[in-house]
This record gives sequence, structure tokens and C-alpha cells, in this order.
Amino acid sequence: MRWVFKTVTSYLGSGLWWVTQALWGPQILHRIQQFMPVWLLNPVDHMGDVAHYSFIYGPPTLLFILGTYFAIRGPTAHDQVANSVEILAIRSSHPQRIRGQQYHEVGLRFTNRGRHNVLVLHPKIKGTALFPIPSDADRNFDGYCELKFINGGNYTDLERQLAPSESAETGIAVQSLPGDAFYAFIPDFLRKVFGRPKYFKVKYEVESGGKMTTVEVIK
Repeated sequence: MRWVFKTVTSYLGSGLWWVTQALWGPQILHRIQQFMPVWLLNPVDHMGDVAHYSFIYGPPTLLFILGTYFAIRGPTAHDQVANSVEILAIRSSHPQRIRGQQYHEVGLRFTNRGRHNVLVLHPKIKGTALFPIPSDADRNFDGYCELKFINGGNYTDLERQLAPSESAETGIAVQSLPGDAFYAFIPDFLRKVFGRPKYFKVKYEVESGGKMTTVEVIK
């Protein structure tokens, strides 16, 4: 019974740290860290203490320590820059024509909300049944449709350099215009964790400081 209690509490502790990181980010965790022992904050440099407490309280404690460590580490500085690009679905009055057929369009605005310049490359989108992209639209082997940023009134650019607060727009053809619920929809925590979009998923690459990161955004 005691072993079961240790195991359950260890898993719950690891899960709590992971959920805290996912929901509230490093700001709250930074405040919590000041009350935590040094060996728990950085177990890699204090393996003696880790082994000591794992031996006393059992292997589940080691799992708790490792879970806590990876949770409180938070994203790297480069990951924070890569994830600073915000995508907003916007209404568009410009129809798209594909193989002679005219379709409605939904616009997508990429905005750099960070403090560093970023290069956004190769954006692509995959829609769901609630966001039907015409079957005539060109698709990659993975089912995604290529997006191009607007330049001089035409969608031509596969990449765009964004300074802080700068935006770039692209668009995708749809078989029918979505309603107000689409524009107001914000995916919940579980959709983000499991990458399950209600309307669409956008993938793109972000280059900053010589490093490249692939980012996925769902709606």
C-alpha cells in the first residue's frame, strides 16, 4: 500500500509540473523555483543527491525528479523566439481562382510578437471537414497546401522576414466561408497538447539566430 501511494504521488507530482508549464509558462515556474532545493532544480549536476533520495524513497522518486527537471527547464531562448509568431485568421474579400474556378478566401496574418527579427519560411495548411479546402488546390505528399505571402497584391513569397510587431499576410481558398464562430474559436488545452485542430493546422519554419525550428499551430 505504501509503495502504491509513493508511485501515485510521484506521477501526480510530475504531471502537475508538466501541466503548470503548459498552462502558465515559465513566469510562474520562475517564482516557484526559489523555494526548491538546488539538486531538484539541476539534478544533472547533483547526481549524488538524486541517487540518495531515489534510494530512500524508491524509483518513482527518480521519475518525479526527472519530470520536474524537464518541466521547469522551460523552452530555450530560441524556442521562445520561434513561438513568438502569432497567426490570426482574418476575413478576406479577395476571391481565389484555381483552375478557372473561383473560390472564397480566408486570410491568415502572421505577426511577430517577440523582440527579435525572425524569418518565416514555407508555411502550409491542412483543413478539416469544418474548413474545407477545395480538392483542386495543390497539395504536398503530406496533404498540406502551400501558402505564399502576399507581395504587390499577389501571393508569391515562400518566406518573409518579420521585425518585431511586423506582420505578413497570406490566404487560402475555401469551398464555403466560415461563420463568426470560426474567427472567435480558440483551441483548448487538450487540442493543443494532442495537436487536434477543429478547423485547420498550419506548419511553418522559423529561422532566428542561425537556428531553424518547425512550428505547428492549430485552430
